[in-house]
Amino acid sequence: MKSAKQQLRSLEPTDELSISFLDKHQSSLHVGSFLQSLRSPTRYVETHRKYIAGDPLKFIDWKVYARNDKIMIREKREESRCVARVVIDAGSTMRWPSEEEKPHLPAEIPSKLEIAFRLGLNILNNHFKNGDEAHLYLIDRGMARRAQIASSEETLRAFNVLSSNNFSFVSFEPYLSDSSGMMEKGAHVKYIISDFIDLKTLNIAKKNSKNYALHLLSSLEKKIDWLKPDKRYTESHDLKNDLEGKVILDQYQAKFYRWNHRLKEMLNSKNYTYISLSEKSLKSDLAFRLVEERL
Repeated sequence: MKSAKQQLRSLEPTDELSISFLDKHQSSLHVGSFLQSLRSPTRYVETHRKYIAGDPLKFIDWKVYARNDKIMIREKREESRCVARVVIDAGSTMRWPSEEEKPHLPAEIPSKLEIAFRLGLNILNNHFKNGDEAHLYLIDRGMARRAQIASSEETLRAFNVLSSNNFSFVSFEPYLSDSSGMMEKGAHVKYIISDFIDLKTLNIAKKNSKNYALHLLSSLEKKIDWLKPDKRYTESHDLKNDLEGKVILDQYQAKFYRWNHRLKEMLNSKNYTYISLSEKSLKSDLAFRLVEERL
């Protein structure tokens, strides 16, 4: 049985998440959280190597040649800075279940927004620890607002505020910019965390960037065997539409499968890697899948 401490429902910013590109790229033109070889002369030499026919003469270390008559090329290695963008869908469906709804459910579960905050701040913090530039946005009612968080320390403070306020959207609002703005261009890796129920538009992502669609649903949405067949249920957004539990149980799974299949196809067509998650997903499984997609 999965321990709650191993699941996303207990994820914190300080938990390690493998998001490094260190051994996945060979080109000198790449971007990301990894070392790149810069083929340019520099005073800050990290390595020398023997001259190979065809190497530009400007890369030769003439001081070494003057000392021992050996033709050596000087190379510098430095870290390329990745720009990461994390987008959290904070729409109404992501706030399910609310504090008022939780007592009526068969199991104690966190809201999807809580898991999105935990996941988003964890990814953000891991990029900061890698020395990357990272930005967090929240989307609500079609508007994207950027969070004023620019370091690991600020990430941890924001997490502490959220955790002491039941991960409510209101408690996070002081961190958000006052107006809706355009997201910065040129992100090398993008994560969007959403249930994709109310998120109407999603731009096509660039093929030369890493793009992850983290499809977050509650375990009670994925599997509805907790419904009682003889009880009637009303949708919160349509109080006139109520159905018998038996009807929902008969129809839901097939409709859910078709909707999920179309969603994955749409995300793949827009250059996103699809990853399905719930509050019960293992932290270790998420780290493995993010690394696996880079191979």
